[in-house]
Order: sequence, then structure tokens, then C-alpha cells
Amino acid sequence: MTTLTPPAPTRHTAPRRHPDRPVWEEPPTAAGQTTKGLTLAVVVALILGPLYCVVLTSISTPAAINRAGGLVLVPDGITFEAYRTMLSGGPVRQSLLVTFGVTLVGTAVSMAVSVLCAYGLSRARSFGHRFLLLILVVTNSSAAA
Repeated sequence: MTTLTPPAPTRHTAPRRHPDRPVWEEPPTAAGQTTKGLTLAVVVALILGPLYCVVLTSISTPAAINRAGGLVLVPDGITFEAYRTMLSGGPVRQSLLVTFGVTLVGTAVSMAVSVLCAYGLSRARSFGHRFLLLILVVTNSSAAA
């Protein structure tokens, strides 16, 4: 005569779709998606809130800035006079032009060097391949330090 014993209670877990994949590759749960969404919303609010205040203050009239105590949250009067004054000439305009010029030239040179290096390094048997790769790795790692 055999006695039947009830199966041991097991902890109920949601079945994984692909048991051969790691857990982090599984689709997120509803709680996980909600947490990610809330975290993203908080980060975006922390970034856009101060930016909103700075932009509103920059386009407000001096009287509205004085009434608000320096920090404008609700626009009262909108004017672009500060931007007109700043960009009409003088050192700020000159600095902006120099900045744009340096950025354009630097970006163009960087892209040209990157494309040429990528093409050359994609050929494993090319002349100086290992030396050039070593130089790029050393300069990139030392620039980050």
C-alpha cells in the first residue's frame, strides 16, 4: 500500500518566457515599467524646470523681473530686448561667432579623421594598423583621465 503525500508548497513565480535567457533580458513587469516612467518624469522635471525659469526670465521685461524678485515663473510681459542688446555687437557677439567657427572646424576635422581611421583600421592587414590603433587607444584613454 502506498501513501500519497501532497507535493511540497512552492513559491509562485511568474513563468519566464525563455528559460535559457537571463532575467534582465525578460520583458519588464508593470511595476518595473511604472517605476522607470516615474523616475524618467522626475528627471525630466528636474532638468526642464530650471530651464523654463531661465528662459522666462530672459524674455521678461525688467519690470516683471523686479516684481517677481528675480525669478520669473509666470510671464507678465515678453520682450526680446535683452537678446537684441546682447547680439547687436560687442564682445558677446564676437565670442559667439568665434565659438561657432571653432565648433564647425573642430567637428569637420574630427569627422574626417574618424572616417579615415575607421576605414584604415577596418583593413586588418594594412600597413601600420597595429601602431595606429595603439596610438588611438592610448590617446583616447589618456584624454579621459
